[in-house]
Amino acid sequence: MRRYCETGEAGDASLTLGDPLEREQAERERMGLPPVWDESLRNGAAEEEWKWRAFDMAPEIAAALGTSPLALTARTRVRGIGVLADTPAPDCPFPVVQ
Repeated sequence: MRRYCETGEAGDASLTLGDPLEREQAERERMGLPPVWDESLRNGAAEEEWKWRAFDMAPEIAAALGTSPLALTARTRVRGIGVLADTPAPDCPFPVVQ
């Protein structure tokens, strides 16, 4: 499982799950950054640029791994029942709305 989270707030590291994908690591290296994100460097200009690049990469990564949410339309055929899990991290800085 992989989830990258960058909100610009302290605690983003606790919202990120899994190791960076090879595609993420390669892009970070191409940008001159270490392959693995380091929260202590979060305020640097290069990390700010990475935040936006990671945002732009999300649909292409989703498409490569399965289905991009940008490809879903009202005509997308689905089977089964959708399920949403509400599982915040114990130290999640955001309130859980029930």
